[in-house]
Amino acid sequence: MQKTYLDGNVIEVTPFDMKCHGAEYKLDLLYYNNINRYGEILSSLVYNSGMKLADDISTIRYDPSKLYRNTPFELEYSLQETSAKWKNKDLTYSDIHLLKDNSYNAKHHYKHYSVDLDFSPEYKSGSYSHDGWYTLSTVILPVYDINETVIDGALRYNVTTERVIYKTPEAGVWNDLATNIIYNFQVYNIYDELNRPELYNFIVDTKTLTLYNKLLSKVLDNEWFTRVSVIAPKIKTLESAMERGQFDMAQHIINSVNGSLLLLLI
Repeated sequence: MQKTYLDGNVIEVTPFDMKCHGAEYKLDLLYYNNINRYGEILSSLVYNSGMKLADDISTIRYDPSKLYRNTPFELEYSLQETSAKWKNKDLTYSDIHLLKDNSYNAKHHYKHYSVDLDFSPEYKSGSYSHDGWYTLSTVILPVYDINETVIDGALRYNVTTERVIYKTPEAGVWNDLATNIIYNFQVYNIYDELNRPELYNFIVDTKTLTLYNKLLSKVLDNEWFTRVSVIAPKIKTLESAMERGQFDMAQHIINSVNGSLLLLLI
């Protein structure tokens, strides 16, 4: 069973042992899944372990403040383009509709997600997403014949170079995963397409609950206390969603609570 360790800064999780699947090598990938007001879910890669032995279950450590700088493999990335397509999974649509039109002829113009341009975690101006819905995906790295017909984006281990390579849209062309990223091409969109990777979903709520509890513990006047306490139902809903494994709802509530707390502080 996977174990998660949280300290408010670094997120640690135990990956899968893929030796039982007959594999020799694997990748441990971590995705952040954000959900917008329309119920669209965009999953973005935030951590890549690089090639590992299939039975390596040493804890992976993800520090959101060091995005794409957490592993030696990531340090090889040459991130020069603004496109987000290479690190995003296709949009998924949940069964719930979070955006409700409750007024006559109401029109809402909330931004839809774009696989090409957007990125799930907030990472700008020194701020970054910590709390939220994460998916650990452990992917087997097979040893394909160089001319074998596979889907674009298929990953394999190159025995000759001892590197991870991926299939490009060009016929018979494989590129090094770290140093030859095609930015307008989806590489990590492999949840349901390649090798049926092992998945583990979990929620991080450390900073959200810490800030909420810290505000409640302060000596506040009546107005302030009332403003903070109105968030209590959202916290209860978050806890319920986590217990039921409703990850999309939990992510939506985290977004909502964080927005409410931000409004209280400014």
